[in-house]
Amino acid sequence: MPKTQRTPPQGFNVDTIRTPEHSPTHYGSDSDLNLSSTGTVKHDSLLNITKRAKRKFSDTPGCSADHLNEFRQMFEKLQSHQEAKFATLNSSIQTLIEQNTEIRKTVDFMSSQYDTLVNKIESVENENKDLKSHIKSLEQKVDALEKDSKSTSIELRNLPKLEQEDKHSLCNTIININTAVGSTSTLQESEIRNIYRTKTEAIVVEFTTTSRKEDLVQKYKIYNKEQRHANQPQLNTVTLNIPGPKKTVFLSEALTTKARRLYYLTRELVKNHKIVATWTSYGKVFIRKEENTPPVRVFDEGELANIVS
Repeated sequence: MPKTQRTPPQGFNVDTIRTPEHSPTHYGSDSDLNLSSTGTVKHDSLLNITKRAKRKFSDTPGCSADHLNEFRQMFEKLQSHQEAKFATLNSSIQTLIEQNTEIRKTVDFMSSQYDTLVNKIESVENENKDLKSHIKSLEQKVDALEKDSKSTSIELRNLPKLEQEDKHSLCNTIININTAVGSTSTLQESEIRNIYRTKTEAIVVEFTTTSRKEDLVQKYKIYNKEQRHANQPQLNTVTLNIPGPKKTVFLSEALTTKARRLYYLTRELVKNHKIVATWTSYGKVFIRKEENTPPVRVFDEGELANIVS
């Protein structure tokens, strides 16, 4: 295929374009490409190139000096505001640090005081334990002395007071009781060391020997037991020929304050059917929890509570 011969445009001078001396040198960032080195304009149809004018920084829209000053002032205000906040925050933190230091000192002081109080409480508790042990030992000694002093004594309750009552009449009453319960040995008035009525209207009888006291107490228990089995009334004022309404007479050995309290509690347990029986012997309190079981001696209220529970 033959090559196509293109015809240059009318009025176009090839030599003008290709001659180096007539060709302007284009380089750098000069955008005046439509000007020759002599400043003449070439053919408009060939070199239709326009210059792009560069924009200066000062001609940037919206960045005038007033605006820059305004921005600078705003930043300065913001910076001063932030510095004020930081100063306030720093002051608050310093205050918190000081308060924390004071709180720590207070806590340390309270901790030391607490340790001191704990030591004092432990000391008081130990002392209290020692005192309780000492008091218990003293109570046992007092109870032993009281028991020894009452080892020959009995108590009579529910006996009406006579119009002309004296020691002789009271001795006759005790002699009649000894006969009524079936004692084989006659009680002599000389065997009675002392006899008197207490503020609670009970009659206390002190014998000269422990055996005489024990014999009367045992005879009284046997008599009442036989009377119950025979569905007969127990020892009473009618049996003893004492004027007035019929009253049951109760006889028991004289107990210490501790034993009397304990015996009262055991009798209440019998009434409430918690135990089947209770009695005293030689100043000691015994109970029987169930039928056909061995008796148990009760020493104090705590032991009684444990036995019942």
